[in-house]
Amino acid sequence: MKHPSVRLSVAISAVLLVACGSEGTERDTYLGQRPPGMEPQVFAPGVVSTENYEHSPAVFSPDLMSVYWTHEKQDPTQGIIMFSRYRDGVWTEPTAASFGAEFTNDTPYMTADGNTMFFCSKRPRDGVELGWHLWFTTREGDDWSEPRPLEFEETMSFSGYLTIADDGEVVFSGRGLDETDARDVFTARFENGRCTKPVRLPVVNSEHIDGYPNISRDGSFLIFESNRPGGMGGLDLYISTLDEVGSWTEPCILGKPHNSPQNDRYGQLSADGKYLFFGSVRGGNMDVYWVSARVLEAAD
Repeated sequence: MKHPSVRLSVAISAVLLVACGSEGTERDTYLGQRPPGMEPQVFAPGVVSTENYEHSPAVFSPDLMSVYWTHEKQDPTQGIIMFSRYRDGVWTEPTAASFGAEFTNDTPYMTADGNTMFFCSKRPRDGVELGWHLWFTTREGDDWSEPRPLEFEETMSFSGYLTIADDGEVVFSGRGLDETDARDVFTARFENGRCTKPVRLPVVNSEHIDGYPNISRDGSFLIFESNRPGGMGGLDLYISTLDEVGSWTEPCILGKPHNSPQNDRYGQLSADGKYLFFGSVRGGNMDVYWVSARVLEAAD
C-alpha cells in the first residue's frame, strides 16, 4: 500500500500536468503578481489583501481572467464579495460582484466550467432571517443570475464554503439541526441544482472545529481547517487523501511555514492547480496568502 505522501505526490503531479494547458501568461494572470515558491507570500497587497478582513481565498475563473474574494467592511460589519477581471490588457479596479454586495456574503467558489458560483450568505429567504447558508448563482453572459438557495435533502442549521469535484461530489462546512453541534466537514452530491442527503465525513472530523474544506477536482484529496490538538495554534490547515479502497486517510497537518501560531484558514487550490491560496492572521490582519502547490507533497 502506498504511503499517503506518495499518493498525494502522484495526485499533485497529475493536477500540475493538467495545468500545463492553462491559458494566459504569468504577466497577465494572477493580477500580475510575481508567483511564489515554497514560502507563502501575501497575495496582491493593497488590492486583494488590504486593511480589511479577507474572509476567503482568492478564487480565479478557469481561464484565470477573473478573480473573486471576500472582504469584511466594518461599522457595521458586512462581508462583500469583490471581483476584478482582465480586460483590454489590464486588471479592472476591484468592485462588488452583482450577487455579493447586498446582505452579508463570503467564501465564493467557482465550478470547473466557470458557469456556477457557490457562496455563503446571510440573506433572508422568503423574508425570513435564517443565518449562514449556501446559495448559488449561474453565469449569464458577463454577469450572474439572481442567487438561489442551495437545497439539501436534509435540513441544515448552518451550511457554508462548498467545493465540488468533477464527478459532482461536494464537501462543505455544516451543522445538523442542532445549532450547538461542532462545525464539521460534510459530503453530498450536487445533482440537478440541489444536493443529496449530507453525510459527515468519517476520519476527517474530530470533536473540535473542522471545516472550510476544499476537494481537488479529481476528488483524490481535500484540504480543511481544524483547531484539533496537535496543531500549531488557532486554526490550522490539514490534508486528507483518498486511499485505494475509497476511504479518507487520517488527516496530516501541513506544518510550517504554511501554518503558523495564528489562524490559518480557507485553503484552496487555484483553478490551474499551481498554487495554494489561504487566509492567515500571521501578519496581524487576516490577509490572503499564496504558495506553490508543491508544498502539499510534503504534508505528514
